[in-house]
Amino acid sequence: MKKINILHTEWSTGWGGQEMRILSESLALRDTYGAKVLLATRDGAVLGQKASEAGLEVAYFGFKNSLDIRSAYGIAKLAKKHEIDIINTHSGKDTWIGWMASILSGAKFVRTRHIGNKISSHPLNFVNKRADFIITTGEQIRQNFIDFNGILPSKIKSIPTGIDARIFEPSKYDKNKVRDELGIPRSAVCVGSMGLFREVKRLDIFLNIALSIHKTHPNTHFLLVGSGDTESFVRDFISMNEMSEFVTLLPFSPEPAKMLSAMDIFMLTSSSEGVPQTLMQALFMQKACIATNVGSVRDLFFKDNFLLCDCDENQLKSALKLLLDHPQMLENLSSNKQEFVRTNFSLEKMASDVYSVYKKILGSKE
Repeated sequence: MKKINILHTEWSTGWGGQEMRILSESLALRDTYGAKVLLATRDGAVLGQKASEAGLEVAYFGFKNSLDIRSAYGIAKLAKKHEIDIINTHSGKDTWIGWMASILSGAKFVRTRHIGNKISSHPLNFVNKRADFIITTGEQIRQNFIDFNGILPSKIKSIPTGIDARIFEPSKYDKNKVRDELGIPRSAVCVGSMGLFREVKRLDIFLNIALSIHKTHPNTHFLLVGSGDTESFVRDFISMNEMSEFVTLLPFSPEPAKMLSAMDIFMLTSSSEGVPQTLMQALFMQKACIATNVGSVRDLFFKDNFLLCDCDENQLKSALKLLLDHPQMLENLSSNKQEFVRTNFSLEKMASDVYSVYKKILGSKE
């Protein structure tokens, strides 16, 4: 089979788990299978910058709305020029545009869905049924498509984002040295979270818990790493409640494994998720984890490898208190070797599964 030529489209200009997945998948397909990968996105997209730095060809289009014919023609022209086999779309607006471009160029249309929110089943929202194949990043997202959008099970597959175990390797980091660098006391129990600051991440819950827990457990320190829409709220909350002595707020880091190495406990308080990359990364780094049972988080849950809660402040606070009051339980979770996530959520497995889907829809018998 000839090498596959792939064009990803992405409307979002931010830098969160979705954009990270697109880049990691693109590089894995290029480096492992020799695929040619291009990206079409908007001006100012962080993904565009990072993809270009990684050696991918990036083109910029308006993506003004879902029916932006000009962008669709431009992407179709790009697809024909590079003999694109697959157009893989990721957000709502670029999915409609990518679908039109696939018709105009003759490329196969793949839709990747990253988030757990249900998609409207209105008859006019038909674009997903036009896909040659749908990839989801979690099993619950896949099931929603089947149950609420009438997608045939044979045309959809959950392929979670893969983690590069070479990067997220605990033995590479000295926790005490990292804490000294970040200004976190060596003796503290550090509870952290990391990711894009959005409403659905429910950092209000994280901060309320930090404020309450520190009063009863003064040896705790809290670390938040990221930025985004709710960053001003986070800063204001920390300031108004005089939490700066026990809460460290850091911007996005190009070394997420290093940030995780400073933590003892990773806590995900989201109200909506796919399969969250930060939780996977924390599990790879052998951190004790607490997470909300939303979206496809449960895909990562196996034999009590972390604590699973409802998206409820009291439940999450009780789970954290349980670990703080029972050091042996904390140690047991931290020492878990995480064979399950390393076997099922590796970068290599993601690349292999995506490549298999591409071969299938292109008719390869290889």
